[in-house]
Amino acid sequence: PGSPLEAKSLQRWKVPVTCQRLEVAGRILDDTEIIALCCLPGSASLTVTVIVTLEIVKQDLASPCTRGRKLAALQLLVQLGEKGGDESMCAIAACLEDDDENIRDAAVEALEEVAARGNEVALNAVSPFLEHLDWAVRSGAVEAMMGIAGTGDCRALAAVEERLTPYDNGVRRT
Repeated sequence: PGSPLEAKSLQRWKVPVTCQRLEVAGRILDDTEIIALCCLPGSASLTVTVIVTLEIVKQDLASPCTRGRKLAALQLLVQLGEKGGDESMCAIAACLEDDDENIRDAAVEALEEVAARGNEVALNAVSPFLEHLDWAVRSGAVEAMMGIAGTGDCRALAAVEERLTPYDNGVRRT
C-alpha cells in the first residue's frame, strides 16, 4: 500500500514505503490524507519532503511478533541498505540475541549485506554480543564479525579473541 507518491519514491530512491513519511509545510501526513488537499488554492506546485524513518521496522523487530513479521522487517532494512545508516545496522545487530535461531541467522545475513567491509559502526554494534551468556548468540556474533570485517582486520580479530572464554571451543571452530 501507500500513496502513489510513496510508490514513486520507492521506485526512484529505493526507500521501502514502510520506511517513508511524507511532510508538507512542516506537518507529517497520515496515510489517509490526500496530498492534493494540502495545496493552496491557485497554487501550481506543492513541496513534499520524503523522510526516511525506521520507526515501524524497529517496532516490529523489538516486539514479540511473529517470525514472518521480523524476517520481513529485516528484509526491509536490507532493501533500504546504506540509506538506513547506523540506526539500521544497530537494529539488525540487536536481532543477534533474538530467541529464534532463524531471526539470528537472518540478522547475520542482513548485516553482511548492509554493512560495508570493515564498517566500524556495525563491528561495534556486534561486539557486545560476543560476551552474551548464550553460546548460540556468541556464535552468531562471531559469524557476523567475520562477514563484516575486512580481510586481515586485526581489530575485529582482537575483539573476538579477547571476549571468547575457554568454554567457547565450538565458537572458536566457526
